[in-house]
Amino acid sequence: MKEYRRFVAYVYEYQKEKKGRNCGFIQVEAKEQNCRMEVHLLCPGLLPEEKCEIFGFVRNSGLMDGILVGECRTGESRADCVVETDRESLGGSGIPLEKMGGMILLTESGGFFGTEWDDRAIRPDNFRRVKLQKEKEEGRKKPEMQEEVPEEDRKEPEMQEEIPEESRKEPEMQEGEAVKAPEASEKVTEEAAEASEFQEKKAETEPKGVEPSGQKESSREQMAAQSVAEADVKKRKVEFPHIGEPAEIFEDGEIFDCRKIQLRDLCRLRSRECGLRNNRFLQYGFYNFGHLLLGRNRSGHYILGVPGAYDQQEQFMANMFGFPYFRESRQIQVPKRRGGYWYRLINPPEFH
Repeated sequence: MKEYRRFVAYVYEYQKEKKGRNCGFIQVEAKEQNCRMEVHLLCPGLLPEEKCEIFGFVRNSGLMDGILVGECRTGESRADCVVETDRESLGGSGIPLEKMGGMILLTESGGFFGTEWDDRAIRPDNFRRVKLQKEKEEGRKKPEMQEEVPEEDRKEPEMQEEIPEESRKEPEMQEGEAVKAPEASEKVTEEAAEASEFQEKKAETEPKGVEPSGQKESSREQMAAQSVAEADVKKRKVEFPHIGEPAEIFEDGEIFDCRKIQLRDLCRLRSRECGLRNNRFLQYGFYNFGHLLLGRNRSGHYILGVPGAYDQQEQFMANMFGFPYFRESRQIQVPKRRGGYWYRLINPPEFH
C-alpha cells in the first residue's frame, strides 16, 4: 500500500524570468492510487474566464518537462479548482507523483505561475510541454475535474474584511501582525452589525464628561458603570459552557477564557461557525496541531483561533481564508518561526 502524503506548496508569479510575489498555494493529497490537487490563486489583475492549464513537471537534463494534469477557468483576480488524477500515472503519462519536482500554471494571456518542492529553481525558459504518444495519436482524455471549491470556502476571504474597523483595531498587536485581507467587500455582515451594536451599547454605559462642579455625579456614574461591567463579566463566566479543554494560552491577558476545542465542536456554536469545518486553512491548522482555540478578548468579543506560525506565506493563507489576526503564544512551538494563533472575531455562540 502506498504511503499517504499530504502537503502544501506555495505558488509564485514569474515575470521576465524572475520570481515574483507569492500569490497562492496548491494542496496535494495522495491516498493509495488517487492524487488530489487543490489549486488556489489570488492575483490582482488576473483576467476572468481565461483558460488556466495545470502541469506537473519533472526535471530532464536541465529542462522542466510539463505534463498536463488538468485545466480550469479563472475568476476575477483569482483561480480555484480541484484536479484528480492517478497517483502512479499523472495525467496518463505513466510518471508517478514521487518523480514530480513541482507544478506550473499557464494562463491564456501569458501568465506563468510555479511552485517546486525539490528545492531547485524554476526557470520559465526551461519549461516545455511534453505531448504524450497517446495524445499525439488520438487526443488524450482529460482527467476528471471536480467543482471548484465549496461555496463556503470561496466566501471565507470576504468574511474577515467585513469585520468593523473598531474591531479591527481592537487587538494590541505587534507591528505587522494585523493584516488586511486580499479583497474588500461593500456588504456589511452579521458580524459587523453585531460588533457595531456592541460598541454602541458600550458607549451608552460609559460615563460622560461633566463640568468640575459635577464631579460627584460623575463619580457615581463611573461606579455604576463599573458595577454593570463587573456583573456582565460574572454573568458571562457563568454562561460560558463546558466545551473543550480550558487552557492558559496568552500571558498578556488580552485574550482569556481560552479553551482548546475540536473540529466537531464548531457545530456547538452557530451555524456559520459550523460551516467553517470545510475551511481549508482551519483544517490544515487542526490536523497539524490537534486543536482549535475558542476564547474572548477584553472587549467581550469571542474569537476563533487556528494554531500556526507567523511568516509571509502563512499570513497569505490566513488572510485568504478569513483569519486576519495573529497573536504569539509560547504554547505553539514551531522551529525557527514564531508560533501562535491566527484568529478571527465570531458572533457570540448559541451553544447547542
